[in-house]
Amino acid sequence: MAYNVAFAARLTELEPLEPKTLALWTVVTTRWPAPAEWIRGELPDGDLSPVDEPGHPSGLLLDPQVRLVVGSDRGGPLDRARVLRCCGYVTEPGLRPATPPP
Repeated sequence: MAYNVAFAARLTELEPLEPKTLALWTVVTTRWPAPAEWIRGELPDGDLSPVDEPGHPSGLLLDPQVRLVVGSDRGGPLDRARVLRCCGYVTEPGLRPATPPP
């Protein structure tokens, strides 16, 4: 259900988002909500590198299972540009990402 809602919301964008990419992001947000929420809070301009602080949600980005999903070649890897698109930021060459829709 989460994937379907996210997919429908992205149909109105200028450039289509690959369904496999959105599926990967849906897995991350469903399975590991804390780092996904941290990533959303850092976008569009924040540094998405893991923070070296015990208990920080970004530390899960170093977990082997998370890395397997994020680095998947089936719709990924979930790099900065793909995550921005999955979170609703329309990225066009030369344009600064806009605030995502509510």
